[in-house]
Amino acid sequence: MHSYDCFIFDFDGTLADSRLNIVNSFNHALKVYRLKSILPQLIYPLIGKLNIEEMFRKFYPQLSQKKMEKLIHSFRTYQKRNAHKEIALYDGVLRTIKALRIRKKQLTIVTTKHINQIEHILRIFTIYDYFDVVFGFGMMEFTKPQKECFDYISQHLRTPILKNKFIMVGDSNIDCEFAHNSQIAMVGVSWGIDSPAALKTAGAKYIINDISDLLLFV
Repeated sequence: MHSYDCFIFDFDGTLADSRLNIVNSFNHALKVYRLKSILPQLIYPLIGKLNIEEMFRKFYPQLSQKKMEKLIHSFRTYQKRNAHKEIALYDGVLRTIKALRIRKKQLTIVTTKHINQIEHILRIFTIYDYFDVVFGFGMMEFTKPQKECFDYISQHLRTPILKNKFIMVGDSNIDCEFAHNSQIAMVGVSWGIDSPAALKTAGAKYIINDISDLLLFV
């Protein structure tokens, strides 16, 4: 098994089950502004693939920008207020990231969540300090799956790492696309949004069934 020195993680569906929080935040915002709620099964496939404005536009393309900004504010306010009780790290995540750090691996996150949201959530679960770089929506003019996200991450590590020593860990075709654009290896997780078969089709080099399987890549 090839070894890697920098693990780039997706968050939603990879490190944490955040479906309840995202659906509740989404529909809370719609309710506040008297818009019809959206069924969870229609929201789930979009998690980690679209930023929050794109998700609202998916269902309400006619909204004005002013209304959109209000929806997003309501979404983010609810999400921050309820993240501690509606988001759960998957079993073994904390143990595995600790083990990777003990082995001197650099850990990063790239997500479609807004940077303020992901940093807040990581701090709630006291895992923020395990990550060398956290890249979220709103930091720059580009976003996942664009290669520029990888460039930003690689330029802000503690120590430089060769490209063939990076690996992306994620649960969706967007993560596979990011890995492809960045020309790095991709490991898909079997417990997230997209199926293992879909991840393999999208370009995942490996599939794991438990987060601790990442220790095979050190």
